[in-house]
Amino acid sequence: MRKAHLAELANWLVPPLVFRCLTYYNWPAVARFLRYRSVLRTNRELKDRHRGSRCFIVCNGPSVKNQDLRLLRGEHVFTVSSGYHHPDFHLFKPKYHCIPQITYATLPVDRAVDWLNEMHASIGDAEIIMDAQERELVETRHLFPGRVVHYVCMGRNYFPLTSNWRVRLEGIIPRVQTVPVLVLMIAIYMGFQQIYLLGTDHDWFVTKRYDYFFPRSLMKAKETNVSQDGAMNNRIWEDLPEIKKIWGQYRAVKASAAAVGVDIFNATAGGMLDEFPRVDLKDLFRSSHAQSGA
Repeated sequence: MRKAHLAELANWLVPPLVFRCLTYYNWPAVARFLRYRSVLRTNRELKDRHRGSRCFIVCNGPSVKNQDLRLLRGEHVFTVSSGYHHPDFHLFKPKYHCIPQITYATLPVDRAVDWLNEMHASIGDAEIIMDAQERELVETRHLFPGRVVHYVCMGRNYFPLTSNWRVRLEGIIPRVQTVPVLVLMIAIYMGFQQIYLLGTDHDWFVTKRYDYFFPRSLMKAKETNVSQDGAMNNRIWEDLPEIKKIWGQYRAVKASAAAVGVDIFNATAGGMLDEFPRVDLKDLFRSSHAQSGA
């Protein structure tokens, strides 16, 4: 029997709450959920907030240097992590800025605080979305004063193999391997109908480099298996488990999105991500430019 069929059978036989606890919850996440459940409950305000609209998720791959992000002015834009270093950030003005769960082994607390303060000073009036793990740090260090901050609670690094699962930002969601997957889940929950990915290069296992569109000297965290100049020494064999996790998460989110009529497109200039149909960013704006006489 295929693994997917076994998962469906288990989901049918085991009570839903028990099944979720055994699969993609973990006890630290459950503890955070119980501690911050009133905060997480406010995420219901985000449900279908942008129903029927389109959005763009701008990630930090070097490919965005070859794309004109000024086209995104007036669009619903998500940015991530240190994406505020983009020279046109102030022009496309993201509505939301997402931060993955911080790994304090590579980004010590004081450096994390410096990074979050720098972020606060650089992202305009964007609403922050981050993991509830950081809630206490934000409160004790008085971070993001006056800014709207939403929290999510990520559990285990497990994505259901069936298409009938739905993200509930007021509950516990799967932990992601890469931040674009988190943003996709958020965008689907918000009701966006068409979602476009930018800067999701995911080609480190081919280029043997892990680069960003901004200089590596601006990075706050120390990355494992990556040299100061971005070179990687891993062989494909060592990268395969990571690739499988990332692609599996994209595939699971794609199935969940398709089940509710949401289309995801890859507008990245190049890269290796082949889970979504490819589109050219410029083509999405040609008709509007023609109508305006641009």
